Amino acid sequence: MALECVYPSKDTLTQMEWFKIKTLERESIAIFNPTYRVIIREPYADRVYFSNSTTASNDMTLSFHNASEVDVGFYSCFLHTFPHGTWEKVIQVVPSGK
Repeated sequence: MALECVYPSKDTLTQMEWFKIKTLERESIAIFNPTYRVIIREPYADRVYFSNSTTASNDMTLSFHNASEVDVGFYSCFLHTFPHGTWEKVIQVVPSGK
């Protein structure tokens, strides 16, 4: 499963973070910083990766190994850019048809 997040501008990416949106909170999945690179949070460490995380890229797509029903829900791709500030994309993952 891949969650596409392509920022539509050529602003400078200063940091981005993927979240799983839960009822009352956001669970941090992964952070990308052009200087400090990538951090994947537990319990996602062996399950997700950035498909194309380079400092020149505006593609912050997150891919899952062996996605399952526990991955159904809402996700947020949240970017901090310069000079325009923050940008967010929310994606809904639905159960696959049987």
